[in-house]
Amino acid sequence: MILYLFALHLFVVALGEDRRCQIRYLVDDYCDSDDDSERETLFTYDQESSQCVYAESCSQETRALLFRNMQECISTCHAP
Repeated sequence: MILYLFALHLFVVALGEDRRCQIRYLVDDYCDSDDDSERETLFTYDQESSQCVYAESCSQETRALLFRNMQECISTCHAP
């Protein structure tokens, strides 16, 4: 019974969590280093440091993985 309640709690927490807080975004994994035409500085959550940090996007797809501003990142990911 206790295990069931614990699993239910984890499920509810996972549903409420924004996936942008869980991905590890590294610009080199998503963007071609030669193309600077669409680069834009946005923010991502770094799980190792538990902080929101600057990140570069290079396309509409990568912008969807990032936060528009620091405050949005902090409030969504509950960063200190």
